[in-house]
Amino acid sequence: MVAAAGILGEVAWPEGVRVDTWVETGATVTPYYDSLLAKLMVYAPTRKEAIAKLVDALNSAKVHTLSTIASPLDPLSRSCGRLSSLMPPACLP
Repeated sequence: MVAAAGILGEVAWPEGVRVDTWVETGATVTPYYDSLLAKLMVYAPTRKEAIAKLVDALNSAKVHTLSTIASPLDPLSRSCGRLSSLMPPACLP
């Protein structure tokens, strides 16, 4: 994935998810930005439920105009030992 700069279109985050971010609709992302535009965090009683909640959150998050890693991370969360206690290094992008 290549980093992208520009003006953000619609930015929307799912309800019930903690989001640490500085981006909002209309924000300008320069070519010199920190690649962490937002961090989504979820809580659930079990690891399996937390993974499902995070996948749902990534699927419903909207950051229009820029390329994001939300889509490439989705297949990663669905495979590669996702329910094991540790993610194998081979699974990391």
